[in-house]
Amino acid sequence: MSHSEPASGKMKGLSDMNKREKTLQAMLIEVVENQLREGEPAVTAETFSRLKAEGHSEKEVKLLIAAVLLLEMNDMVKENRPFNEVQFAADMRQLPELRLD
Repeated sequence: MSHSEPASGKMKGLSDMNKREKTLQAMLIEVVENQLREGEPAVTAETFSRLKAEGHSEKEVKLLIAAVLLLEMNDMVKENRPFNEVQFAADMRQLPELRLD
């Protein structure tokens, strides 16, 4: 994956979303919350705890994780492949510095 803007820089643009983007964001946040509740994949809870410990708000952490989830989903569609937990985990471990586009 090639990404050019740090994940933390993407946060500013989230306030300017249209209704469809807000619906997508809400759906992704729900997936993140389900992953946290179910403990699968484990890297989601690990990343959540790490970023919270680094001083990020719960909302920001969930948005960052949702952004990585969206990247993985986009790659799944582009490459016509199933979820790649190894790549997802590698991207999660780069947060908040992962470049998202």
